[in-house]
Amino acid sequence: MATHSEDNESWLFNKRPVNEVTEEVFRKSNWPTPGELENGQVLIRTTYISVDPYMRIRMNEKKNYFEGFKLNEPFDGGVTGEVISSKFEGLVGGDRVLGFLPWSKYTVADGSKLVKIPNVVTNPSYMIGGLGMPGLSAHLAIQKIGQVQIGNSALISGAAGAVGTIAGQIFKILGCSNVVGIAGSNDKCQFVEQLGYDKCINYRNENLHEALTKAFPDGIDIYFDNVGGETLEIVLEHMKKGGRIIACGSISQYNINDVSNRYAIRNLFYIVTKSLKMQGFIVYDWFNEFPIATNQLIDWYSQGKLKINETVIEGFDK
Repeated sequence: MATHSEDNESWLFNKRPVNEVTEEVFRKSNWPTPGELENGQVLIRTTYISVDPYMRIRMNEKKNYFEGFKLNEPFDGGVTGEVISSKFEGLVGGDRVLGFLPWSKYTVADGSKLVKIPNVVTNPSYMIGGLGMPGLSAHLAIQKIGQVQIGNSALISGAAGAVGTIAGQIFKILGCSNVVGIAGSNDKCQFVEQLGYDKCINYRNENLHEALTKAFPDGIDIYFDNVGGETLEIVLEHMKKGGRIIACGSISQYNINDVSNRYAIRNLFYIVTKSLKMQGFIVYDWFNEFPIATNQLIDWYSQGKLKINETVIEGFDK
């Protein structure tokens, strides 16, 4: 059990990045951990930490949709851990839990804000990946915004990412007949196709406009957008009348702090002329629906319909 600061390795937000994130943004330090638990509290040993694209936005000083990181304090986000000791009814030592917690080796948390990971989930890290926030972002956005009909076509940018890998599989589960991904290498495209995508376009060595014309001769019903920028501009030209665009992220623009230097979409009028629906979302807006949606993801995973893939690195120093 960690009871002193020298026992509790943590990663602190050291410096705001100007554009690209560099090593100086992070600082390894020790963070105090209380020795005695109060009623309702749980001591957790961290096992997995999720590093997500939205965290880049939280590094900016400007207020955004999510509370920013605080300088000289630990980063926080989706974390899984093992309960070391508990004064919260319903959690005991050895239980696996999920929470929004600091990037520290040990954390004392309010037990009511933790989720016990079900035994059917063999790897707890899945709960901060395909069965966690990234999976919920795909599942709930498709359900709420995508309005999938059997036989629809779907395009997903950032297809090899945490959200994209799940989104493509869900489109297939729901009956889409032509699911195509966009990724940045041949290896990524091969990986995406192994997950069940019908095709993947490598935007680095293919002309995206020509590739979309070939992949969607009749147009695109649903576009799940993770990247924004020029890709969105090109896709708008290929959307069907009445198509739906799920605006999940704009990762191509996250490292450009000066708004005037970000890519300006020049053909947004297609939203009018093609009667398109384009909607952004913050997955936590649907927080009350997380339990049911999580159970659906777990069911698909248990039935072998949903494959979970992840990249795991042991230790931040690597």
